[in-house]
Amino acid sequence: MDDVLVVVSIDFGTTYSGFAYARTVNPEIITNDSWPDQIGQLKTNTALKYDKNFKFVEEWGYPALAKPIKSKGKSKNQFVSEPVERFKLHLSNIPDNEKPVLPKGINYKKAITDYLKCMGELIKETITTRWPNFTTEPEAAAIYCMKLFEHTLNIVGTNFLTVDCGSGTVDLTTRQLLKNDKLGEKTIRACGFCGGVNVDKAAATLRGALEYGLNMKKIKTRRLPLTYGIELAPLWKPGDPPERRQTHNRIFKFRRLVEKGVEVDVDQEFGFELRPSFANQTELLMEIYSTTANEATYCDEPGMKKVGKLKLDFPNPRLGFQRTISFTLTFGQMEIRAYAKNQQGKITNATFVISV
Repeated sequence: MDDVLVVVSIDFGTTYSGFAYARTVNPEIITNDSWPDQIGQLKTNTALKYDKNFKFVEEWGYPALAKPIKSKGKSKNQFVSEPVERFKLHLSNIPDNEKPVLPKGINYKKAITDYLKCMGELIKETITTRWPNFTTEPEAAAIYCMKLFEHTLNIVGTNFLTVDCGSGTVDLTTRQLLKNDKLGEKTIRACGFCGGVNVDKAAATLRGALEYGLNMKKIKTRRLPLTYGIELAPLWKPGDPPERRQTHNRIFKFRRLVEKGVEVDVDQEFGFELRPSFANQTELLMEIYSTTANEATYCDEPGMKKVGKLKLDFPNPRLGFQRTISFTLTFGQMEIRAYAKNQQGKITNATFVISV
């Protein structure tokens, strides 16, 4: 972080959002309180107002919810777009029927992108610099609580529960204070669609996110909320579903690398060696999956989601099945890194956002 001058944390909430920032040298945490048409508020509304085609953002934050001023010169039939709100809930693992219905012509990915872009422009105006990685809300709150040195949170081995009551959801996470001011995750994060509407005045999420940004090595372990693995094509065997039998007598199956609920060290590696499915195979498309289940057999089961993919080279087909590729999955601070190396030393890697 030697080249980082300013750290920014964004609290992207269901109903309200905000940000705070601090310099890396002699840091003083400053929570933004200046928003479009608002002064003195620590957060602004998580809302957007688009043009009639839902292509361009006309207002964001508090102004997006302001009722339009009626004008005698305007037609009664003039179109006025409805504000877009609560789109963050589409990122939550809740039933589709509980997710808010967005106006026709807009999807949640565009809404989230547009909102964060608007906030990003305000951040750049405020501190005139770029910002680094995000941390998760439970981790941010835990770091802030640890910094307070209250309730024996300065004693190694202390377990504590963070309760993040947002406007849309409530998150529960149990952590343990380790040596050298590190944090371990003792339970899988639990999230429920039962949030309130009040914003925590202590702003632990924002301030803790900054503490994390200023020292990104605080989180030492995390407990995986999902099971991770890859799709392989082993030989089809009697007893396997006939309808899943592929050409060359193969069948696509899920190979688990690490199970949901396992506590892993940051940057801990999980992997194994791969061999070609066919003697003359020259490349391999490696697809990485996650699932909410502890175990799975196929990659199209309920709860299964594709995380990403890697395209790997299998050179020297004359060696047939004797060729190998070393494949490794690593869980970092904020991302999953997939890494593969063939016998010729060629390295292929990719980075994916970690689920929290």
